[in-house]
Amino acid sequence: MADHGDIQKHIRLYFMIGAALLVLTVVTVGVSYIHLPIAGAVVVAMVVALTKGGLVASIFMHLNHEVPVIYRVLALTAAFFFMVMALPVSWNSDEVTVASIWDQEIPETRKGDPYGHHGDDHGDDHGGH
Repeated sequence: MADHGDIQKHIRLYFMIGAALLVLTVVTVGVSYIHLPIAGAVVVAMVVALTKGGLVASIFMHLNHEVPVIYRVLALTAAFFFMVMALPVSWNSDEVTVASIWDQEIPETRKGDPYGHHGDDHGDDHGGH
């Protein structure tokens, strides 16, 4: 059975990790108010997310005490994840081009009022009464 000092040490560690996660959440919200370029915002968000995920996985999920086979499985999972994330990047280098709906010309009948109103220059007689 674990002694009282060992339990208190783990409880203190959990509170410290909880406080770190809270501080990182505040950092995430704070960075959202700073208008960074998209690339910089993505880098900051990924660093904070990876740090928080690493803290949760290593301490709360007890992965810091696991056998090396767990790390190999985790590395394999990460490798497949990055391969799947890289697939769309390779799609941009294809020779086949597909026309986008955003590249099409808008017909003259669809320009103007999106609700189909024809203007205010005609009377209220819509039914020909």
